[in-house]
Amino acid sequence: MVALTPRQRECLDVIQRLSLDGVPPSFREIGDALGIVSKSNVHRLVHGLAERGAIHFRPGRARSIAVVRKASRPVPFDAMAAAINDAFFGGDAVDAAIRRVLVAAWKRARAA
Repeated sequence: MVALTPRQRECLDVIQRLSLDGVPPSFREIGDALGIVSKSNVHRLVHGLAERGAIHFRPGRARSIAVVRKASRPVPFDAMAAAINDAFFGGDAVDAAIRRVLVAAWKRARAA
């Protein structure tokens, strides 16, 4: 996704906020939330978001705006274990035992 202008970022935030119930907003609702009277200005702003890859339109549907979600990158296990160890444990036996339990639980959750 290409960087957004401040106005496009604001528009994307409005679309995400108004889509919380599962129904994307109409151009009029987006315009009302942004204080834009002209529907053509809203159209240009929303299509600019689509050109930059922040949203896409589902063909053949009314209210077809869908926000593109960025795929999250998994954190490597060794890096996470080292971060947990450095941040929370000072090296005594009790802390090491707690770390082993936490790491084992995290491995089980990650494998599921």
